[in-house]
Amino acid sequence: MPRRSSTDSEPQPGVQAVQLVLEILEHLAKQEVAGVTEIATALGSTKGRVHRHLRTLVNTGYAVQEAGGERYCAGPRLVVLAQMLSMENSLTSVARPVMQKLRNTLGHTVALAKISGGRASMVDCFEGSGPISVGVRIGIDLPLHANAGGKLVLAFGEPETQQSIGAAPLEKFTEHTITDAATLKAEVERVRQQGWANAPEEFVIGINAVAAPIFDRQTRLVATLALVNSIQFLGRRPTVEQISSITAGAAEITRHLALTR
Repeated sequence: MPRRSSTDSEPQPGVQAVQLVLEILEHLAKQEVAGVTEIATALGSTKGRVHRHLRTLVNTGYAVQEAGGERYCAGPRLVVLAQMLSMENSLTSVARPVMQKLRNTLGHTVALAKISGGRASMVDCFEGSGPISVGVRIGIDLPLHANAGGKLVLAFGEPETQQSIGAAPLEKFTEHTITDAATLKAEVERVRQQGWANAPEEFVIGINAVAAPIFDRQTRLVATLALVNSIQFLGRRPTVEQISSITAGAAEITRHLALTR
């Protein structure tokens, strides 16, 4: 790692500041405890600059200062971030064989969404094997009321997420989008009872998805698994094979996650 020769009196561009903060976090993640001098020497920076960034990290929970001491260690928010990344890696590594098998068997696109903070975010996708396949953009957050995975979040997610129905106007994406709170609550209850969800043309015209929930060892909803395709091949009323396949796939991932340490 290149060493810095700048002094505290010199202006520090924003990019360099961000780089130094990330390097401090990386150093804290590797060391049990570390002092300002040790960190500054290791990173080729000055004690004053490192100390200023450490104070910010302490104030935001990413670092912790020893009581009455001058040494620092990883804070609770940094630990949680590491756990979240580990969880996502475990989730995708466990899910991918199941997703590939579903795609190869049924031919539909298979999408995996991670649930965090009441949001459903796409993290992985196997595109369908047909002549025309439907792709899903990785990283996109899905509107909860207008797609199959989102309905699962409302049905099986945290209570505050479920209680949020009707708190704000429901955006209309297509003529089939549910925009009435009472209708959405009834739909969510139906999803909860049957254990799976679909959303024919509710987000994009011509597209349907059928999704099932994935839970962790504490039976918390952590992800959703979905089949996605043109409504020509994934109809408004999914077939028994489609429903049983996606629910069995999600259940298999749930079982594997329960064994993952």
